[in-house]
Amino acid sequence: MIQSFIQAIKLLVQKPWLILPAVLIQVPIIGVSAWVAEKFVTIFIQLIFVLESGQIFPWELPIRLLQLNPIQSLEFLLGLLVIAYLNIGMFYVYARFAREHNTGKNASILTASKYTVSKFKELFYLILFFAVIGLLTITAYELILMLSFGIQILGIIFTAALFLLMLYLVVKFLTLIPIISDGKNTLKNGLKKSWAFSQQNFIASLAVIAWISVYSFFFERAMEYIIGANTNPVLVISASIILYGILSTITLIYISLFYFNKHKQEKYSETETITE
Repeated sequence: MIQSFIQAIKLLVQKPWLILPAVLIQVPIIGVSAWVAEKFVTIFIQLIFVLESGQIFPWELPIRLLQLNPIQSLEFLLGLLVIAYLNIGMFYVYARFAREHNTGKNASILTASKYTVSKFKELFYLILFFAVIGLLTITAYELILMLSFGIQILGIIFTAALFLLMLYLVVKFLTLIPIISDGKNTLKNGLKKSWAFSQQNFIASLAVIAWISVYSFFFERAMEYIIGANTNPVLVISASIILYGILSTITLIYISLFYFNKHKQEKYSETETITE
């Protein structure tokens, strides 16, 4: 686990231009996020009126909002789709790069980026998959709020159970994008392999998530200190984009190398067993 993390840092130090995809992608993400936030305010106000009009089921909300303001709602969903595509695409770029590096090829971030662009359909399927999980999570949380209304302890128990379930799913699908970055595995095969991989490496995968949470926390605190020392908005935005680019690059390469290194070790162990 730590070996993959150190390897990711070394790669960034040796090839500092690796942050370019993460930095360049941050620019449209910030722009689209600001646009989405504006739409969200309008939709949120309408949502309050919908909720106050009477009790409705959680899964009715999207339909009701589309009926009230179809253009704003569709623009909001489109913005979320673009943000999701850019983030998943960024992960795919670094997963592809890490795959080439791990196989001993002359890995190029430009080649990995071009390859990712050609995988529009695969990325779209990934977005749909994560969107379904997101909608189910939101629906489950809204149901928890309805079922535990006025019973605080029940709400805490249900919320904790939902959090553990989501953490479990993150562990199970942590390596999904690195697996399908070979361009051969379909989403269905990737899900099966990711699930199987986590069965054998559940604790290690959980440890990776925990370690990412720890160093991300301290990295972001350091970012707040550095950014807080500047009053120039241009410098603040530029510093934020670069620092987030560094954090994203290290993290996504780290996750990818974790899978590839583990997978290589498992294949080597199987070969040794057969030889014996």
